[in-house]
Amino acid sequence: MSLMTAKAELARGKATEWQSLLAEAQEQVDHWLAEAAAEEDAVRRLRLALEERAELAEAAASLSPVVTEVDEVADAVGALAPVRAAELRTAQGPAPTVAGPIAVWEPGRDEEVLPGMYRAALAVVRESEGAVMARQVAERLGWETTPARQQRARDVCSRLADRGWIVKRGDGKFTRLSG
Repeated sequence: MSLMTAKAELARGKATEWQSLLAEAQEQVDHWLAEAAAEEDAVRRLRLALEERAELAEAAASLSPVVTEVDEVADAVGALAPVRAAELRTAQGPAPTVAGPIAVWEPGRDEEVLPGMYRAALAVVRESEGAVMARQVAERLGWETTPARQQRARDVCSRLADRGWIVKRGDGKFTRLSG
């Protein structure tokens, strides 16, 4: 075999080896592209889900004042007294419902002036060691810990804080009055 034939044979071997390596590299690139496409699809679906969640949160936020107002009216007229009594699971049995707005706290004022649900939330905050979150209030009242119920507990505690019965801290937690 001549030197030229040997060099040509060596070049063909190298070319075959390079073609094999190139084919493996192309397979790896195709695999990565398929993974990237799947990840892009997952990211697209996640973005859509987040947009839908934001829309639902906006809708829930717009309904929260309406639900709160309906609950306040129902509390004021005593329509929810049986439901609230069952939710509160008080040992004394159903507490009488006091009609009217939530009273402002004054020294010496008895908490009996508050509607049952507000008295129960007040008791949870007062009996807690330190500050509590709305989720904890909802749990201790025996409510489901859904976002809606947590918001309801937050609304009740915020009203109590606005009227001086408890304190709402800057971090959103609620605590009893000092003293």
